[in-house]
Amino acid sequence: MPSNTNNLSTSLHDAADEIPPGDYKKVAAFYFCFNAGLVCFFAICYSVMFASLPGNRSGPKTQFVVGHGVFLSDATVEITYSPDSDTFNENLLKNYEERVARFLNRSVDNDLGKLNVDVSTLGPCSDYATVMAAARNFEYFCVYAKLNRIYGFVPSQDIATSVVLEFPPAERFQSEYEVAFEDFATTYPSTLPASMLPFLNRYPWSDDVATTAQPVPYVDPAFAIVLNTSMVDVAKFSEYNLKLRYGAQFDYGQSLQDEGEGYAKGDYEIRAEL
Repeated sequence: MPSNTNNLSTSLHDAADEIPPGDYKKVAAFYFCFNAGLVCFFAICYSVMFASLPGNRSGPKTQFVVGHGVFLSDATVEITYSPDSDTFNENLLKNYEERVARFLNRSVDNDLGKLNVDVSTLGPCSDYATVMAAARNFEYFCVYAKLNRIYGFVPSQDIATSVVLEFPPAERFQSEYEVAFEDFATTYPSTLPASMLPFLNRYPWSDDVATTAQPVPYVDPAFAIVLNTSMVDVAKFSEYNLKLRYGAQFDYGQSLQDEGEGYAKGDYEIRAEL
């Protein structure tokens, strides 16, 4: 037995002597890369969990999450003004015209599968002919948006939804255009009534609709931001990116959670070039 042990030890020693020094470097490099990969993998997993889970103050998340997909944008505005002409770029105006027409061509009588809205509450943005005449005369532009359906959320009748319009550099806007941003941009309706929210539990695959013979048509809450461009000196409205941030704040207690800020946000960029 000792002889066999000595022979095995000698064989292993001889095998180790036969390994070139360069192979040790390869083995070391392999283990270094392998462990570095593990570190990166767990770091990414941690980052994803950290970004997905709420903070201690916002409480546990549920399956009903308000995120960037809550809003569906329908008509964005890209304003181009030329000092050599009294008209806007026709291609951009045509795109704006198509978006406005698509948004306004809806009613509560449409089928459930369509994106129905009640446009009667959108003030100066509710009539197609008026909206387009105002755009061509550089009086005002309309930015439309509506709430998407949120799966499985059944709101109470006293739920309140308000549209929040933010423009971070408000002081800069007023100093450049000599107009307060609050006067330049107006939201219709300023507060979305609770009566516009029953659509949230009215799609064909929700539990309550499945128990009824006929699905109940829904009306999606919608709003329009009116940009009163007639208040702005066109000579100053030059090469400036105007970004509007809108959001809806829900008074839902803990039944529906957002990303922790209380707002579902989306951005519009309205670009003007002189």
